[in-house]
Amino acid sequence: MTPRACARGGDRARASARPGVLGAIVLVLAAGGPDAAAQGPDRAAAEALERRAKDTGELAAYVACGQAYLALYNQDPDGRGSEELLYDAAVCFEQGGSIGVAITTYTRLVELTGADREVRARAMAHLVGAYEQIAFYDQAAQVLERYADEYGATRPDAALALDRAAQLRRGLGQHDRAIADTMKYVRLSSTSARDRAAAFFSVADLHEAHGDTGALIAHLRRYLEAHGAGGAPELRVAAHARLGQALWAQSCPVAPIDGSCLRVVRDRPRPGDGAGAPRGQAAPSTCGAASRLQVEVVTRDARLVREAQREFAAAIAVFERSGRPGQGYGRYLHALALFHQSEPAYEAYLRVEFPARLDFDPRAPAVAKASRAKLEQYLARKAAAGAVVQRGYEEVARTADAAMTLASIARRGQMQQHAADALAAADIPVRRRGDVQAVEGFCTTLQAVVGPLEASAAAAYAMCLDKSTALGWFSAWSRLCERQLGQLWPDRFPPAREVRPVVAAPGVLTDVEAVGP
Repeated sequence: MTPRACARGGDRARASARPGVLGAIVLVLAAGGPDAAAQGPDRAAAEALERRAKDTGELAAYVACGQAYLALYNQDPDGRGSEELLYDAAVCFEQGGSIGVAITTYTRLVELTGADREVRARAMAHLVGAYEQIAFYDQAAQVLERYADEYGATRPDAALALDRAAQLRRGLGQHDRAIADTMKYVRLSSTSARDRAAAFFSVADLHEAHGDTGALIAHLRRYLEAHGAGGAPELRVAAHARLGQALWAQSCPVAPIDGSCLRVVRDRPRPGDGAGAPRGQAAPSTCGAASRLQVEVVTRDARLVREAQREFAAAIAVFERSGRPGQGYGRYLHALALFHQSEPAYEAYLRVEFPARLDFDPRAPAVAKASRAKLEQYLARKAAAGAVVQRGYEEVARTADAAMTLASIARRGQMQQHAADALAAADIPVRRRGDVQAVEGFCTTLQAVVGPLEASAAAAYAMCLDKSTALGWFSAWSRLCERQLGQLWPDRFPPAREVRPVVAAPGVLTDVEAVGP
């Protein structure tokens, strides 16, 4: 924070050159105050030191100025205008770089409850700046909160002070105190309806950062009830979209995987898996690699799903009805809502169950024919469910929002990969596992379908990475695409990792090179 001027006129000049919350407070406060103390010989000497400090810019001159004003104050602490002397001393100390002495002097003035209110208010504003210069942000926030408490009923700049205090509390991670300051700001009569709505809405970020989904949902609902009509249209869109997102996450009883309500299941050895295998070698139970994972869809809470989808629909309606407000952020929220409208269909696609007990051994033609029919029916159901999801994600991509476009492309890749994984994880009939010819026929039949599906998945993931690079947008979705490509095409997309992810010891500085002439 730039140091304040020593005199009332200097306050006004420097505040006008320094935009910002504290500059605005000082500018307002500098407009008035009590008359200065009587001009005497000692006062004239102090002012001469002040002029010299301003002319030369010497820090020592400013400190001498502060000492002179402080000596004048100590001669008659109860005299008329003595608080101005204490104030001038503090400002000179601050400009002289003696921040600790300046803080002590400002604090001494602030604690003089009988001092002129205007001078005390200016001292508080400078005290905040002094604390911020040495990164004492908690103390700065306390002074701002005190300023708002003492001057909130009479000064419009109290709102600026509370807003700044809330910002500092957020930066310090003091969520509860940041919320308290924000709600005080909302209740101030000097706060406009639009600013009140924006401030109230911002508390949602604190609940989200704190991981309190229940509080986030309750707060967004209160926002829509109390401020939805008076707030900016983009905030209504954001409230509906984020409320839907929170409800959608809450509807899943397990930790979601890539946003979907899934549980990863590894195949486990079962009795009979090794029957008929050569001695010392277990017969394979599936055609795919042992490292492949299967997932199962976990049922969501139907009530919360309905509530979430209502909020997504409301976000889309408000966005389109209000002339697409919020520019880039509004477009993102619109795309987010559209994306989540397709998520139930995506999970329904994942839920299409792969048929059990397939057997393609040509030595049992009737069984093989029935198995092929079941496989074709499964693929047809999968394709029909996938077409519904595909249309939804294509609509998301048409919004041209970078973040959600990558998400929609990644989802298309996941659809194809899930179908391929289901086929690769299909159980080889237990009675056939020791029969090399039967196993080869079974796996060849499935691989004829798995290959094109994996190629389609890899193409979608590659498109996702290309789009990410073209847009300069890298996120959890682009990392997902990179990770999945590394599994499908490890030779072309080897996984990236740090050679030394943990620094064993800090480097030792052994020499320095001179810079400049």
